[in-house]
Amino acid sequence: MCHFRLWSAVAAGLLAAAGCVHQEKEVAAYRAVLDGHAPTTARPAAQPFAAGSTLTLAEALALASRDHERLAMQGEEYVQALIDKDRAFSTFLPTVSLAPIYFQRETFDREGLPDSLTPFHAFDLPVAGQANLFNGFRDVAQLKGSKRAIEQRRELLLDAQSLLLLEVAQTYYAVLTAERAAAVLANSLALEERRVRDVGDKLAQGVARELDLQQARAQAAATRVRLTGTRRTIIAGRATLAALIGVPYVKAMLADHYPTPGQVAELAPLLALARQHRCDLRAAHNAVLAARQGVDRAVGQYYPSVSVGALGFLYKQSWPEDSQFAGLLAAHVPLFDAGRIHADVRTAWSRYRQSVLAEAWLAKQVAAQVEIARADFTTSIQQVRELRTELAAADSAFRIASQSYDQGLATNLDVLDAQDRMLSAQLQLAAEGYTTTVCYLSLLRVTGRLDGPAAGVTVPL
Repeated sequence: MCHFRLWSAVAAGLLAAAGCVHQEKEVAAYRAVLDGHAPTTARPAAQPFAAGSTLTLAEALALASRDHERLAMQGEEYVQALIDKDRAFSTFLPTVSLAPIYFQRETFDREGLPDSLTPFHAFDLPVAGQANLFNGFRDVAQLKGSKRAIEQRRELLLDAQSLLLLEVAQTYYAVLTAERAAAVLANSLALEERRVRDVGDKLAQGVARELDLQQARAQAAATRVRLTGTRRTIIAGRATLAALIGVPYVKAMLADHYPTPGQVAELAPLLALARQHRCDLRAAHNAVLAARQGVDRAVGQYYPSVSVGALGFLYKQSWPEDSQFAGLLAAHVPLFDAGRIHADVRTAWSRYRQSVLAEAWLAKQVAAQVEIARADFTTSIQQVRELRTELAAADSAFRIASQSYDQGLATNLDVLDAQDRMLSAQLQLAAEGYTTTVCYLSLLRVTGRLDGPAAGVTVPL
């Protein structure tokens, strides 16, 4: 009985230890992957950016990569792939289990039978062990496939990070664009309100018409409406940015410290960069390799398997009490399985072909994305040049129209039309300047370069 208590305590201790999981170590596994591909920041988590401070793009990208739940969920997929590899490796190791057995039967007449052969109750404490000697190479294929799955999940995690960084950058510059538009509208509104006062004074002097005054008021009201809508866009954009970077709110000043180059490489070098650095492409390739291992695992079911088992008793009351050990060598040879293995092999080949097609389709998508992103960036640069020319002409036209109106050589409608064209050119130029930066960041994303500690700093292409 003392041996029973000892082994029971040992078994209980092993079970308790097996149930312990180091949570921080599990999280650190995917954090190590992410932290090597994102900017760094010493700012504490979940600290709001109050007015008077400055939030740079690099810091916003670092905070999003560090704190966003979407990345953490994708990271858990990576952890699960690591666990699957450990599970696959465990098939090469023996298993040992403690299986206490107690039985009791009803009493009966056992006259003439030895008591040892017909006990009414007995307690046995056996330890069973089993090991697979050969499993048709299925376990080898499973282990190789799980390693490829780890690489696939790692690349998908980095791809999710890259997408998040682009989303943060787009939101960051959407706020900057709205704030720049709000500043332009505020300046224009001040000019239009001053014009309303000037036209009102001229109407009082009898040198202007009531129509001129109402037209000026209508344009000022329209600008005020646009300004109100733009301010609402700023509030929504800052709220979205705060959610992306994991802080309660963002009232800090945003700064455009990301100068974009004047030109980028031709299409062919950019496509080569994408093929080399795109994480989703590497993930798709690893999915193909994992699927191929799945074929080998399915084919391995045709091979025989051999296992060995052993049974030893720590405590025994059943007959024969002096038998304390038993061994077993077993072989399994599939002769007829009603087509189940054949169906598994067909399914495995189908999944392999499917993964090859998915990789090919993704490669085409990547090529199209790179070409479109490059065209967007180069077009935006050209549009900025043309908008600067348009703004200079619109500003000159507005000054001429205002002077001509004061001299009685132009109508109020001419002035309002020139002012509206100038405001439109100002807003388009302000927006397109930030659009150029966003287009360049998108080009970095589609070529697989929007990551690493230098994210948020201009990377030449």
